[in-house]
Amino acid sequence: MIQNSRQYFQARRRLGRWTALKSRLSKMAADLSIDDRELMAFIDERINITARSLRDYQTLQRLDFEGMELLRQVASFPASLIKARIALGWTQTELAKRIGLKAQHVHRYEKSGYTSIKLSRAIGIALLLHAALSDRAAAVQELADGHL
Repeated sequence: MIQNSRQYFQARRRLGRWTALKSRLSKMAADLSIDDRELMAFIDERINITARSLRDYQTLQRLDFEGMELLRQVASFPASLIKARIALGWTQTELAKRIGLKAQHVHRYEKSGYTSIKLSRAIGIALLLHAALSDRAAAVQELADGHL
């Protein structure tokens, strides 16, 4: 993925070089009666990959970004963790016990909006809360269906 304008211009230059190389090698192969299909397939693949990267970068520059909703969800992630804990009726202490932390850690995480937490730990908490909410929803559904 092209991440900045310097990489973009390098990729454009690289695309031009691959295209010129393909043209030169194709002419040489024809002059020498050499089967160049494998080499041309490789060069075509390089050209396609580079062209796709350039198109993707140009699309992003036009603000055509498909991940806007995902960014909004990520921004609301800390509040979602707190809401899920509350929806389960768990205290910070209960959540801490379930994830193997001290209550003061969960308190600090929630107070800071989870800004000081490692991503892997936050994901672990989210998975635990999701599983507990799913179990609860299934139990409520069974109760509503008269199976309990």
